Amino acid sequence: MRVLASRVFIKPHQTFPLVRSIAQVSRRLRHFTFSSNWSIPMQFRPSTLPVVFPAALSAMLLAAAFSAHAQSRFTVSADGQEVADTQMKLIWQRCVVGMKWDGKTCTGKATKMTLVQAKKTQDASNPGWRTPNKDELTSLVDKAQKKSKIDSATFPATPAGVFWALRPETSDNLNAWLVDFRNGKVFGNTRKASYMVRLVRTAA
Repeated sequence: MRVLASRVFIKPHQTFPLVRSIAQVSRRLRHFTFSSNWSIPMQFRPSTLPVVFPAALSAMLLAAAFSAHAQSRFTVSADGQEVADTQMKLIWQRCVVGMKWDGKTCTGKATKMTLVQAKKTQDASNPGWRTPNKDELTSLVDKAQKKSKIDSATFPATPAGVFWALRPETSDNLNAWLVDFRNGKVFGNTRKASYMVRLVRTAA
């Protein structure tokens, strides 16, 4: 997206330089409060603002709002290995199966496995860890992200690919759901293929 304004005024005599990405705007505007009518700081009248194309400004402010919401929703554990999801009342493993937290990011190679292997992996893990269902896993999808459609700060180095989501219903021939983090799409699986897994457990 091209932003055709050189400055965005936040308050008199304080401006931001030209930004070149939604991510930059999100970081810079994260701590400001926005009006539901204007999508710009409430204390400033239009006469105090330079001319900015509405679509571009709205997109930037929307990205900032999503970023702030994600930060308030997720809480990373002290050791960095787990993420508490206050919205879904869940605890997620920060790294996908096969990868490990090294203190800064998730390293290693994600393990791809069949549905049977995915079920065995959850059974072999510490009590409570399991493969998520569709609603749980799709709640992590963030289509505003560029590569892997998930909050990259909370879940770093997540591979852009397909993940298993268990399907408790057995009335049809769909073995499980699949969530594609390359585009956020969900589809049913009827083949014995191998995909990635991110384990989850219900918060106490």
